[in-house]
Amino acid sequence: MDILRFITAGSVDDGKSTLIGRLLYDSKSILIDQLEAIEKQSKNK
Repeated sequence: MDILRFITAGSVDDGKSTLIGRLLYDSKSILIDQLEAIEKQSKNK
């Protein structure tokens, strides 16, 4: 797998983390156990 490096810029609530998360998810660069841990943390907030 080739490494792609990129940056995001924007104000609060512009969706930077959402964009990065979506790119990781769509490219299958995030493992299932990592995704499950994120979902668990999200539900606890």
